[in-house]
Amino acid sequence: MVAVGTDIWYNESWKDPSRLVRFDTTTEEFQSWLVEDCLDGAYNIVADADDNLWFVCPDTDRLVKVEITGR
Repeated sequence: MVAVGTDIWYNESWKDPSRLVRFDTTTEEFQSWLVEDCLDGAYNIVADADDNLWFVCPDTDRLVKVEITGR
């Protein structure tokens, strides 16, 4: 789980495929996206200096970058 501005990002790894979830603390609304290459979950979610998200998918040996737009 990581906070970026007023948003909290986390992974629902118990879903198949996994979902990346954003919780907007201002509006108290959830939004989610499928992460099809992360069958076992997205781990170690971090935000960089530009507020992009990075995480690993150990089951498929992938490093994923999510560019946050439209904020």
